[in-house]
Amino acid sequence: MPTSNIRNKLKEGSTERIWSALSELRYIFSHALLRDSVYEMQLKSRLRELHKLAGDTLVKLFPDDKEKLADIANHFEQAEDWENVWEYCEKTSDYYYDTFRFAEALTYSQKALSVSEMIWESNHPNIAQSLNNLAFQYCKQGQFDKAEPMHKRSLKIREIVFGNQHLEVTTSLGNLAMLYHNQGFYSKAKSLYLKSLRIREKSLGLHHPDVAQNLNNLAYLYSDQGLYDEAEPLYKRSLEIRKKVFGNQHTDVANSLSNLARLYYYKGIYNKSVSFIKRALEIDEVFCGSSHPNVAIHLNDLALVFSGQGHYDMAEPLYERALEINDAVYGSQHRSVGLSLNNLAVLYWSQGLYSKAEPILQRALEIREKALGSQHSDVAASLNNLGNLYEKQGHHEKAIPLLERALGILEHSLGSEHPNVGNALNNLALLYFNQCNYDKAKSLHLRAEEICEKVLGNQHPDIVYSIAGLARIYNAKKQYKKAEPLFKRSIKIWEKAFPDHPNFAALIEYYAKHLDETNRPEEARKMWDRAKAIRDKNAK
Repeated sequence: MPTSNIRNKLKEGSTERIWSALSELRYIFSHALLRDSVYEMQLKSRLRELHKLAGDTLVKLFPDDKEKLADIANHFEQAEDWENVWEYCEKTSDYYYDTFRFAEALTYSQKALSVSEMIWESNHPNIAQSLNNLAFQYCKQGQFDKAEPMHKRSLKIREIVFGNQHLEVTTSLGNLAMLYHNQGFYSKAKSLYLKSLRIREKSLGLHHPDVAQNLNNLAYLYSDQGLYDEAEPLYKRSLEIRKKVFGNQHTDVANSLSNLARLYYYKGIYNKSVSFIKRALEIDEVFCGSSHPNVAIHLNDLALVFSGQGHYDMAEPLYERALEINDAVYGSQHRSVGLSLNNLAVLYWSQGLYSKAEPILQRALEIREKALGSQHSDVAASLNNLGNLYEKQGHHEKAIPLLERALGILEHSLGSEHPNVGNALNNLALLYFNQCNYDKAKSLHLRAEEICEKVLGNQHPDIVYSIAGLARIYNAKKQYKKAEPLFKRSIKIWEKAFPDHPNFAALIEYYAKHLDETNRPEEARKMWDRAKAIRDKNAK
């Protein structure tokens, strides 16, 4: 419709008192129309026609104003123009999600799915799209039980409509893989990631950005499994593709650099990690702006590395700046603010500033419970940190119910064999160890070891927390012959995974104490010297 005709229709509507002009380019329906009595006075077909005209007019006049998307969707709904309702509900949901208004995004995504199922056959690709989008949001909220059947149904529809080698199928494969990845079902996730990667490489070629994303996801899976040598070349290949396609200063390049930086952090290669984070930070500060959430992520990562090195004075202002960004972007009650508070509190706790850390951890817990619900894994993380803080202060009676509640949440939300459940068991075991309740600590460590061995394998670095814990129990009970092989096995695993990590230094020191207690001072001295060398290296 030509612009002159649009303006004539707007004028006509205003004359007939159907809507009121607020300015030359903005019109809303008069309040009288919102009353049932006025609707009863108008023919329904005329009202639908006018709402349709309003929706079409807003589309024409404001093609780039995304704040109008919700109004457009609502006008089309009143007009009962259901295909446009679906389209603009999806667009509104995407816009709200991208601008961090997640509750509103979820509402419009739910409406889009409801409309799609009302107007199309059960295997229509648009239903698959709505299922996929809504499931993605549930997954981000940790509502895996709601997300999984939707992702599965979306995948099935796309395979029926497009065939199992189509690019549309790879989106569903990737999202379902991500869901399994988050739940700790790594073998399921791996097979889906690999299938998606093969389809994309065949359809798009080896140097497409979507292939880079697949490589990134697969590398992230390997990294979570402690398979750092398998993850690194995939991250590097993803980085090279993105550099070739986007150039060196693109935010996707920053994302790849950030992922490699985390990998090097996990391996204890701190100097390399810092270098990569700084490059990612510089790119995103220019590309996205200095107050973008991506910048907060890089600041948080950099602070984490500095904290791991004991450079607390360097870490604190970075955590504080990340908190300021997240608070400004998301609001004070968002989960990202909860994460920033949690990180800042752990920094204070690491320095022994328990009174400073406690109220911040409590606030982080309150935010997470309000934003995510009482059964979310992030809530369990806050409970775990607060419990560990009380344990450090010797307040065992406060710590135990928090750690037990954290364990219960993780078992409920992630399943009894998720690696995070193993971590929670080890934390609770450490508390009982410090209470000299060795039998209870032993049973928890053994269960954690069983989980880790089953899910991650018997050479994963996380298994060390269980077997070294058992070694310390046997050592405390003066069962030295049982303790020694466990210490040696722990050292062998971590020596291979990250030989320069501060946690490895702590493990060597536990073994050195064992050697001192078993009257081997020369061997013990070598271990003490080795641990000191690692700590000195990380302090530089």
